[in-house]
Amino acid sequence: MKQAVVFSICDQVTGEVDRVITGPPGIELINTREGEFAYPGKVNALARYVDPVVGVEQGKLPLALEVSELFIVPDGVEAAVISGIPEGVRVVWPDGVDELVQGGSVTFRVTQPGQYEFQFYGVRYMPEEVTIGARY
Repeated sequence: MKQAVVFSICDQVTGEVDRVITGPPGIELINTREGEFAYPGKVNALARYVDPVVGVEQGKLPLALEVSELFIVPDGVEAAVISGIPEGVRVVWPDGVDELVQGGSVTFRVTQPGQYEFQFYGVRYMPEEVTIGARY
């Protein structure tokens, strides 16, 4: 009986781990789709990715986000700016919209009091959350 093998299936462009498969030798050949590559072993996708250029597992870096204001007045004028966002990082806005950050920062204004959570993530970075409060 042949021993089972483990592979992490990764995106060819970003190196992001999509899934981990286990099975007999050759299983990676039938479980790799177009635009993917198989990396031997199990990669912890929360903390690591596989550099697609050199084929080496890398640790994700912490985001060094800067927040101008943790609390703003909900008047639609006062704003909080979250900056220091590296290229390739995405933001999930408080309303659930997920978009690629352009220009290294996002600006947030609101007209209703409350707590607003932002989620930042990218293939090469550890995810991070920022909460901004809006109160009078």
